[in-house]
Amino acid sequence: MSSKNYIKVTEVLPAQHQVNLRVKVVQQIMLGVIDDEGADNDTRKNLKIAEFLVADSSGCIIVKAVGGK
Repeated sequence: MSSKNYIKVTEVLPAQHQVNLRVKVVQQIMLGVIDDEGADNDTRKNLKIAEFLVADSSGCIIVKAVGGK
């Protein structure tokens, strides 16, 4: 059984090699925070969202990270 490796959004930088994923972050496309306003303060939360262009020898994809994962 393989274990999942998570990377915090704030720790992923352009041109940083992610050895455990065997990909390279080519460019940070977008980084933002969405306010999810609920009916009261108990349901309100901030979601961190980021998009990165990642690539390996076979091609590239855009990866969206939500909530720091």
